[in-house]
Formats: sequence, structure tokens, C-alpha cells
Amino acid sequence: MSTKRTLAAAALVVSLAATAVIAEQRCVYLDSRGQTKVVRSINQVPAQSRGRARCGEIMQNMHLAAPQEVELGATVRRDSIATSLGRVELRWPRKIETLFGRTPQRAVAESMQAASRALKGRGFPIELQRLDVQWQMVFLDEDLPETQIPAYLVSNCHPAWMTPPTNLYVVAQRVVAGCGGSSKGKASVNDGELASVLLHEIGHAVEYQMLQGKGDADRMRAEGFASWFEQYSGDFSPLIAEDAAKRRYFAMAKASIGRSSFFEFDGSGAAYARASLIFHALVDRKGFEGLRAAYSHMANSGAGLLQALEALYDWNQQKIESESLRILERSP
Repeated sequence: MSTKRTLAAAALVVSLAATAVIAEQRCVYLDSRGQTKVVRSINQVPAQSRGRARCGEIMQNMHLAAPQEVELGATVRRDSIATSLGRVELRWPRKIETLFGRTPQRAVAESMQAASRALKGRGFPIELQRLDVQWQMVFLDEDLPETQIPAYLVSNCHPAWMTPPTNLYVVAQRVVAGCGGSSKGKASVNDGELASVLLHEIGHAVEYQMLQGKGDADRMRAEGFASWFEQYSGDFSPLIAEDAAKRRYFAMAKASIGRSSFFEFDGSGAAYARASLIFHALVDRKGFEGLRAAYSHMANSGAGLLQALEALYDWNQQKIESESLRILERSP
């Protein structure tokens, strides 16, 4: 598993207030090798270094501009394109066009088509099969505008993120190379990377619709569903080899078993992969009707995913883990 792919798997959904600035504590100290270290509190500074540590508050920008408002520099392109899931208002800086073989318009349209085929191919709710909503999407350059993008999104290397209901942000260079890597690469490979990232983010929007805008802020559930949807819908994309996303995620999950608690969600690629196994297991045992019932239960009751599975199917955490590992054992 390349670092690039591990990072690309870690796209996310975020929910932010329109604007906020928060203060966070940081402590700076020199370790035993004379290297500068930064931690979040004095309690994280080794006892022998606390006397020389300097602590204080830093201001963190938490404002996320809407896709149509993000500053992209002098040369900006925009388009309004009709897709299988609704109209997309799309913006991008011209300089990112050389990274991919396909234009941003074509990449978006093809990913929407793949997601639409996935939704219509099995037992998803009829309203999702007929999904026709307005999307706002922006492709960003790696030099993110720090007054418009929250500090943690600037620094955490996620290649893309989504805010409800259908706002999508994609950092082009991170799709290709992660953070700080070479932005060069074979265009056809980069197109496949982009398709996977877009399908992941579309998955977040699909889940928002399934939850009817309700549900708790459970990252394990949200990223597990989006990762599963990326794997499932990837087979409907001509840019992604059959089962390629599934093999990638399953490899990460296998490598993490025994090293971390199954339900530990630390935001790593392995955590995304383990969480996606829950949805593989649910669909395998209960079908798409079971998936639909679980989301209906969450939307109507306010229950979390684990509560819903226990209420509907008597799946406690031990059962969920065993069913997920059964799926993993069957994989090639």
C-alpha cells in the first residue's frame, strides 16, 4: 500500500459552523536530542523537559468557505454540468488541469454516472435511485487559502472533504501524490485515483440522504459507509479495475487486525477499512433491504449504527466484529 493511496482513502465528511475561531493550547520544548517538539498540553511534555517548555494559546481558523466562494487565484475556470445525479456547479484553477488525463468536467460526470449506476443496480431506496440534486464542487490547488479553509484541513493531508448536503472539495495534488509528494504521475493512474476519491465523497452525500439529514456525528459510521460505497460503486467506473478498491481496503484491514481494537477509529486508512467491513457484512447477511432498514431506523429513532444493528438484528459488538472478520477471511 503506497502512502499516496492510504491518504487518498482518508477523505472525510465535515460539519462546521459558518465561521468560528477557536483557541487551542500548544507547548513547545526541546527533546533529549535537541529537536523541537510541539504538543497540545504541558502534560504531554516529558517531565525532564517541562521546566524549559513554553506553552500558550494559538488561534485556529474554523471557517470553511462555500465551494463557490473559495479563492482560486487569477486563472479560474467554471462550468455548470448536467450529471446523472443532478446539476454540478464546478470551479477549478487552470493549473491543476495538467495533473489528470480527463478534464474536471469529464471526471466529475463519469464519477456521477458510476455512482448513479451503483444506486440503480441494487435495492437502494427509490428516492436515491432517482436522486437529482444541486451540487457545489471545487477543485483546489495545494496552496490552500488559510483564511477560508480550517487549519486542520490545511494540515491533515485529506485529499477531499464534503459538507452536507452536497458540497464537495477536492485538493488536486493530494489526490495524485498525498501531502508533499511529487505531483507528477501517469495521467491514467491519476484519473483512477480521482475517481475513487470522488466516489468516496459522493458516498457521504448518499449517506446524508439515507439519514434524511439526521443521525449522530459518528465518524466510524460515516467513513465506513463512504469507504464501502467507494468500493461498491468503483466497479461501475471504467477508470477503476474491478474489485481494486475492495482489495486495497481489505489489505489495510488485514494488516491492522490484532494491532488495534476493531472499533477503534483513529482516522487512519486502516480504521476506514475496518469500518467499511461492517457494511460489507450487513449487505452480505441482510441484503440491501437490511442496509436500508438500518438507516431508516437511525433516521427515525436517532440511534447510532451499533444501536440500530443490535435493535434490528441482535448484532452486538462481538457479533458485528465476527461477521466483519468472516467477510475479511473470505477475501482473496
